[in-house]
Order: sequence, then C-alpha cells, then structure tokens
Amino acid sequence: MSLQTTILCFFGVLAAFCRGLEFGERGFDFFQAEYARAITEYHAVNKTVMHIRAVGCEGPVKYNIAQPDTPFKIDEKGHVWLVKRLNYDQARSYLLNVTAEAGNGKCFAHTKIHFEILNMNKHAPQFEFENYSCDIIENTREMRFNPPMRILDSDSGEAGKIYNVTIVETGLPFVFTVDDKGNVKGRATKNMDAEDITDYFFDIIAWDNGKPSKSSFPISLECEVDDVNEFGPHFTPDTYQAKIARGKTYSNITQVFAEDKDIGIISGRVCKYVIEGFNLPFKVSDDGVISIDQPLGRDAYDLYEFQVDAVDCGGQMSKSSAKVAISVVTLEPPCDEEFVGPAKQELTLQQCTGKVYVTPDITLNKCARKQKKGKFSANVSLVTKAGMGCDRETFEGSDMFTICGASNFIDLLPKPGVGREWTEDIAKKTAKDELGFSFNGKTYVEIPEDVLPDDIGDKFTISTWIKVAKSKGRQTIVANTDKERLDRVHFSLSTYGSRLIFVHRREAIHAERDVYCNAEFQYKPAIFDNKWHHILVVADGCATKMYVDGEHYAAVVTEADRTLHNSNLKNKVTVGARYLAKEGVYTNRFTGYLSGLAIRPKTTLDEQVLRCVVGCKEHVNVDGPLPPKFSAKTIDFGSIAISGEGSPSDFIKTLQSLVYINERMVPTPGKRSVIIEAKFNEKSLATVSVDITVAGNTRPVIIVEGLDADIGLNWEKRKVVKEKGLRVFDSLEINYDACPRDEEDSPIDKVRFLDEAVVKVNPAFKKGESFNFPTGIKGLKEKGLTVSFNNEELVIRGIAHFSEYEDVLRQMVYVNLDPDDMMHLEITVTLSTLKGKCKSDAERRNINTIHTNRGFKKSDIKFAQNSQKAEMMPGIVSVEAAMGKTSSSGLSSGVMAAIIICSVAVFAFLLVLGIFKYRQRPETVKVVPPGDDKEEMYWDDTGLSGVRITLNPLQKFQELDLNEDGNNTEKSDTEDEEGTATKGLLEWDNSDM
Repeated sequence: MSLQTTILCFFGVLAAFCRGLEFGERGFDFFQAEYARAITEYHAVNKTVMHIRAVGCEGPVKYNIAQPDTPFKIDEKGHVWLVKRLNYDQARSYLLNVTAEAGNGKCFAHTKIHFEILNMNKHAPQFEFENYSCDIIENTREMRFNPPMRILDSDSGEAGKIYNVTIVETGLPFVFTVDDKGNVKGRATKNMDAEDITDYFFDIIAWDNGKPSKSSFPISLECEVDDVNEFGPHFTPDTYQAKIARGKTYSNITQVFAEDKDIGIISGRVCKYVIEGFNLPFKVSDDGVISIDQPLGRDAYDLYEFQVDAVDCGGQMSKSSAKVAISVVTLEPPCDEEFVGPAKQELTLQQCTGKVYVTPDITLNKCARKQKKGKFSANVSLVTKAGMGCDRETFEGSDMFTICGASNFIDLLPKPGVGREWTEDIAKKTAKDELGFSFNGKTYVEIPEDVLPDDIGDKFTISTWIKVAKSKGRQTIVANTDKERLDRVHFSLSTYGSRLIFVHRREAIHAERDVYCNAEFQYKPAIFDNKWHHILVVADGCATKMYVDGEHYAAVVTEADRTLHNSNLKNKVTVGARYLAKEGVYTNRFTGYLSGLAIRPKTTLDEQVLRCVVGCKEHVNVDGPLPPKFSAKTIDFGSIAISGEGSPSDFIKTLQSLVYINERMVPTPGKRSVIIEAKFNEKSLATVSVDITVAGNTRPVIIVEGLDADIGLNWEKRKVVKEKGLRVFDSLEINYDACPRDEEDSPIDKVRFLDEAVVKVNPAFKKGESFNFPTGIKGLKEKGLTVSFNNEELVIRGIAHFSEYEDVLRQMVYVNLDPDDMMHLEITVTLSTLKGKCKSDAERRNINTIHTNRGFKKSDIKFAQNSQKAEMMPGIVSVEAAMGKTSSSGLSSGVMAAIIICSVAVFAFLLVLGIFKYRQRPETVKVVPPGDDKEEMYWDDTGLSGVRITLNPLQKFQELDLNEDGNNTEKSDTEDEEGTATKGLLEWDNSDM
C-alpha cells in the first residue's frame, strides 16, 4: 500500500467521523465522502471487499456503481463484491463512483471508492520435468539438455518471470541463461576434455523475479562429455617373438595388444587387427591372436617377420605398427605317454585257482619310460553282473549266518522240499533263472505256525535280500499279526514310496502295559532301483538298528506306541502281505523279489557277522608289496584307487600286480570286466579294459561210497532190527573231491560244507518202521542239523562239514518192529551243497529178508515159547510149522499135547492183545523228548539211547523240531496234557511194544 493511499484512507475515516457528529444537521449522505482500500490481485472472486452505507432518509436505500465493466458490484446493503479475477498487468487501480438513492428519489447521495491492486510473489518457480540429462561434445562448450529444459512460474508480472538458474556446488565450469518464456540454455566456461573428466554431477536451482525472489526445488543434473576420436591405437609392446614347429597347427602362437587413449565406447576400443603383407600363412583375430591353421612343411621359411596394425572402432588406424617375428623349427616325431599291451585282452579264471593277474604284460611306451620320475594314479574297477551285485555264496540265508558265526536263524523263504512245502507255490510262479522268489502284488506266503516260536523275544534280527522299485502305496515284506479277531501288528517290515518302515510293538510279557516307547521307524535308503540290496533289522526293545548293504542308516521319523495288551490270541506270520484277522483278508501286498528271508529269535547280531554275510567273494586287489611312495586304497569290493610318485617302472610293476580274486569254490560262471583309468603327470592315458571269463567249475565232486554190499536179514539180524536197530550206512564214506588243499597261494575257501542229505526208502515205510539217531535231538542240534521226513523220504539239513554228515549217517539205524513182514527195502542216499547246485549220485543199499528153517532141540522148547512172547506183534506168527520139525525128537504125546495147548493159549492171548493195541494206536505222528510218561512214547531200554522216528504212512511229512532237548527230563504230573501233546510234530509209537 502506497503512502498516498494511506493518507487518503485516514482523511476519509476522519471526514466520516465528522459527518456522524453533524448527521442530525446535514440529512441523507454516506458516512464518508470517499473510500479507499488496497487488495492483491490474488483476492478471492465472489467475496466482499468493502462495506459502505448511506443514512439520513427513510425507506430502503439503492446503491449503484457508475462505471460499467468493472470487476466489482454492490448490493442493496452496500457490500462491494469482487466478481472477476484481478490482473495487475491490466489494471493496477480502480476509482469507482457510487450513488445512493432513498425515499422514492427524494434522498440522493454519492461517494467515491479507490481500489489499489497489489502484485505479490505467491508461487515459486519449478522445472517442467524432474529428470534431465546433458551432454557436451568434447572440445566444445554448448550443453545439450534432454529433454529441453524449461522453468514454469504461475505468478504474473515480474514475479512470474525467471531471473536466474544457479548451481548449488561451487567451482563448476557452467553457466545458465533463461529467456522470457522460461527456456534454459547452458554453456561451459571452457572447452571440455573427455580424457580429463568424463561426467559431471551437480544440482541446479531456478529463481524468479518476485520481491522477494523465490527459488525452485533443486534438481540433479548429469552432464556427460562425449569423446571424439582424437587418438589412434598404439601397441604395448611393439615387438613380439614366437616359435612354432613344422607339421603342427597352432590356435594361439602369440597375441599382440594395442590400446587407445580415447575413452569412448567406439573411439576408445580396438575393433580389429590387420597383418600387413600378402601370402603369409598366419591369421590374426579381432583379439590380436595370431594363429596358423595349415601346418608348415619342410619348404617353409625358418623365420617369418611381418607387421600388424590395429584399428579402433571409430575406424582410426594405429600410427605405428607392431613387429612380429615367428621362427619355425623342426621337432622330433611326436611322443605321447601311452600304455603298451596288455598282450591279452581276454583272460580266463580256471577252476580252483581263485585268482588271475589282470594285466601281467602291461607296460609303458618309450616316451613314458625315458622319464625318470612322474606322478601316477589309476582307478581300477570291476564290472560284474554275477549274483546280487557281486558273486556271493548261495547257501540258505540261515546257513550263511551259521558260516559267519551266528546260528539259530530260521529261514522263512527256504528252497521248497520235504518239510518246507510252504514255498512250493511261490517257487512255481518264479522264473528258474531268478535268484529269489517273485511276488507280483497278488501272491503271498503263509508261514506255518511251527516254523517260528510263539514268542521270538524282545530282541530279534530280520535279514533279507530285496529287489524292488518305488511304490505308491504300502507294501509288506513280512508281518507278524493276530491270527483271529484283532488286526494288531506285532512286527512288520514294509515299504511305502521311497521309505522303508519297520514296526515293533512290544509284547506284554516283555514290558509294562502303559509304557510308551518308539515302535515305528522310518528310513530312506536308496534301494528302490530294481537292484538287489541286503536289509538287516536288529530289534532291541524300544530301539532298532537298520543296515542296508552293510551300512548303518538312522531313522528319519520315529513314532511311539504303547505295549500290546496281553491276550491268548495266536499270531500269523505272512511274507508278501499283511493279514487282517478282523476282516479275514490280506492287504498291502508286495511286488518285487525276496531271497534269504530269515529271522533270529531272541538274539541281536554283531556288525562283524553282517560284514561277513554281505561281503563279496570277488574283488580286485594288488598282489604283493607296493613300491615306495605308492599306495592302494580300497573304495569298495570292486574298485581300488592307486596313487604315487616314482619311476615309470614302479608304476608298471604295480599295474602288473593287479589281480582278480574269486574266493568261491563254485564261482558263478560268466564274464567280468576290469576297467583301468590311469593318469601320468595328470595326463589321462588310454583306458584299458580286460575281460575275464570265469570258467564253470566241475568241483566239488561229492561221492558216496561203501554201500556196495546188500544187507541180508537173517534170524539174528531181524532180532537186532527189531530191538536195537540196524546201522544201514555204517560203512558209508563221503569222498568230497574239492580244490586241492596244498595250493597255499589260492584264495579259495577250502572248507568242505554240505547242506543237505536226502534218504529215500522204497517201498514206503509202514507202521513200525523208523530211522533212529542214537545221539538224539541234542546231538543233531549240536551239529547244527535238522530233520524233516515223510513215509518215503527223510531230509537232514544244515550247513556242516561233510564229516559231520558222514558221522550222522553212519550212526543212523533202521528199526522195524515187525521185520518178518518185510521182504525187501531199498534205501538211497543223496548229498548236496549250495542249495542243490552240487549233488552226489544216489547211492543205494538193499535190505533183503532171508527166510531159513531152524531146527529145535528138546531143550529149546522153553526158549521158543519165551521168544514168542517177546517178539510177537500184531499179525500172525506161525509157531506150528516151527514146532512140527521137532516131532522126531521122541517126546511123548502127552507132553506134546500140553505144549500145544499152552502154545495155543499164549497165541490167543497175544492175538487179542495185538488187536487191542492196534485199535489204540495214535492218529498223528509226533516226536517228544524221552522220559515224559504223560505222552505216548516208545522208550528203547535195550541200550540204544536217542530218538526213534516212527512213520505213519497215512500222515503227511512232519518236521522234527531240533530245538528241543534230547536228554531225559522229569516232568510234573500236573502238566497240561493238551499243551504237552502239541509241543512236537512227531509222536513216539508204543502201540507195538
């Protein structure tokens, strides 16, 4: 507001005050003769800016502004309104003449209003965009903005004009100018040098022309100096030398290098190199690598000298060239270290040798041998398809553990035969060339109740070989569940997807009822690849150990459960499925192959035994001591790693000592391959592959001898057969023709085992006929043998030295309680090992009854009567015919009559007794320990101690349980007869005693 306006307003207020004092005297008029006010051009529109009033006349007052087209209007109450936006540039002040009329035109007054328009700097300037970039061509000063720089200000007049653009930082060589429209131009104060500074980063601020002046927010500006191609490339160094040989090509003889002082992407980079000259055999790449792709012959120069130029990407060539000199030499013939030999690429492992040298003739060529020392390494691996991953012994699963020092394993999947009929069906559905039993997701095997004891203990071991693929659902390998009413699992081994699961619920007799402990164990071994793997589970109460291929695996998941409640329910063991007794169905059936499934009740297993069982019988090794500073490390059964430093002859000696070893007396025939991958001073040598053919072995040859002569049963021998038994194989000899023992260097296991003896009779045994083992059950058990039989065949099983089998067969006796009724008996014996892979011929011995007439002396009559009482069995023995021979003895007819009457009476008594005993004969065939008066039994008190096996031709075979003690044991008279009767599978037959 100006001083004049202020003074005018003051006098106007003073005049109005004076009028007010004189109102009563002057009449209708405005309070003031003139009004004045200063307002800004940014005053709000449609708002009142002043209030004037005329008084002194009755009636309404009407106000009017005399000037038209003003941005102001006045209403009937004297309020002055701003109705249009003010513009300082168009009008800087307004003088309004205002009239007032009242009393129907009788009263009239006027006044003046003076408005001064003020210009104020309300808005700060701002850049049109937030981001700008700038570039300056090297050696120039003009700045080029992108996008073009422009500054805006919403104020009008001088306040809306941009006064200046300044740089926040100091010392920068740039200035800016702004025109009336806000366009900005920039310029450097000196010529730019890209090699000195490439980029500038700074902030700028714009200022307007208002009073006071306002500034914009700062913006960041990056200004880049554009390089120009000022310099050409130059070489560092500028001379190069190299040497090559005739007859060879080189991809990198030498590499020239040039650099450019320019820093631009185009002008500062070398794009190519050029060889000066023509008909040169060399090439240079864009990276400066000099090469030759055609070998030089003998007519080539000994020295090539030429120059190379460099060209940058801007097209400027180097001012000076690089000088290159390449000399060409003639070398000796190329020499690479290589193997020579082996002379034999195919070898044969002869029977009973056990080993063969793989590379006895291998050597290195002259190029390698002329080097005095070197660093050597070789990986030797055996490739075999024999057996289950490698060649192993093929005895039954339990026999393998017996060989390794762990007895009492029970086979659940044995080779079918007498006493082992439960695997006959699954064997028929398995291909003959398979190594185990095949399960197709439908088949399963029920294990008879008498195979495993009712209580296998709180500690037990499960072993099996398995070949299986990954499955979607649960598949049971073996399970022990309730036989009726309930679906409880006592123990089970199963697969689920890629997991192996073992469940062991503790029995009430081994733990408290409400005790919780780990009962389910889940593992993730890599066995689901359709290859053979060995699984061994050791259960020990609440703990379990899992071994796969001899390696211990920890459980990934364990779940606890409580002890099973006590019940009188029997258990059911199934292989290949799980039995649900409540539903009476089999579920979780298995698809795959199993072999050697065996359980060891009440005992855990040592890891050393496990390594023996799963250990391979074939492997590669180094025979003999290694040279100094050489070592051989066994990776697994089929691979070793050799390494060392020394002379080439040391390395050759080591490789010549490589041997393939097969410890089996009867190895699996077929082809094996030994692969040798060697390095000489870190350089790989050619791979050596040697095929080894394992010949089929004709050993062992098992021959049964000493049974050439038939046995004739005369009167005396028939008595022995009846009362004591006849040793039918007393002269038997086993000739086990195996590999010679004198070959100390052979690694073959020379222990001569048998695992089965089969004794067959023809015709089949009738009642009263049996075989007897004098040493009893205990004696057989000590030898690790079991017995199974039917009325035509007796089978002795178990892994034992052949002399043990020889001893048992020699001691075995034939008993017939009615030898007179036998005319002829043919007995054959066959021995075998390796589950029948090696068998002897069947050796036969005949027993024939010799019927002869015997004369009686007078003094023998009494003996004949007593003999009749002692020997007669059910059936008729003709005494009359024998006594008729004595009619010429001169005895009186009275004496003869008495003798005849007595004889007939005795005969009638014995006949009645025999019929009674025949009707009371047992219906089942069982074996019980001697000394139990409660059970039906036959005790031989004639001096033959042991077990007599009595065969009933109406019965199927049963298996003799050798886990019972053969000694006489006193039993309680209160023992449960029903429980006692079910202990064995054979029964002593005393019906003919």
